[in-house]
Amino acid sequence: EKQKQQNSVHCMLVSDRVSWWGSTLAMLQRLKEQQFTIASVLVEDSNNHHLMLEGSEWNTIEVLVELLQPFKQVAEMLSASKYPTISMVKPLLHMLLNTTLNIKENDLKEISMAKEVIAKELATTYQHTPEIDMFLNVATFLDPRYKKLPFLSAFERQQVENKVVEEAKSLLEKMKENTFRPEEQFFAVSEEPPLKKVAVASPLPPTSAINN
Repeated sequence: EKQKQQNSVHCMLVSDRVSWWGSTLAMLQRLKEQQFTIASVLVEDSNNHHLMLEGSEWNTIEVLVELLQPFKQVAEMLSASKYPTISMVKPLLHMLLNTTLNIKENDLKEISMAKEVIAKELATTYQHTPEIDMFLNVATFLDPRYKKLPFLSAFERQQVENKVVEEAKSLLEKMKENTFRPEEQFFAVSEEPPLKKVAVASPLPPTSAINN
C-alpha cells in the first residue's frame, strides 16, 4: 500500500543469505531503493519504532552499495566469459585490493572496517600459499593481455619467467622420452607375433566353400 502511495516499484525486501555473497549487495540495494517506503511504514508502527534507521546509517548503506558494486561486476565478468578466466584472477585481484579496497582518509569508520575485512579475506584466499600465488601468476603471464605482469615487482616477474622456462624444459624432456628412436621402431615392427604371419601366409579357401 505504501509503495502505491509513493508511486514506487512494487517489490519485496531481499534477505541476506550466507550461501551467496551477492545477496548482501542485493539486500542493501533494495533497502536503499525502498528507503522512504520503509521509513513511512515504521513511523506508523509504534511497536517497531526502534527499527528506524538514522541518517548516518542510511548513508553507510549507500556507501556500502558503492563499495560492493565492483565485486558484482567482476563476478559477472568471470561467469559470463566463454573462455578460461584463470589468467584474469590476479589482475582483477590487484585492482580490487589497490583501488576498490584502498582505505581513504575520509572513509567512514564502518567502511574502513569493511574494506579491511574484505581485503584480508581476499589475500588469505588467493595469496595464502606460494604455490597458489605462483600458479595464478604463471596463468596470467601466459595470457598475452597481461604477460608484462605490471602488478608484480621486477624480482617477482623474473621468478615467474624462470618458472615458465623450467616447466617448458621439463615438458620437452618428457616428449623426447616418449618418442621412439629409429632403431626402436625397427625392432617394434620386426617383432610381429607368429600367429599374424601364419594367418597372412595361409592360402585362401576354395570358391566353392565361400559359395556354400
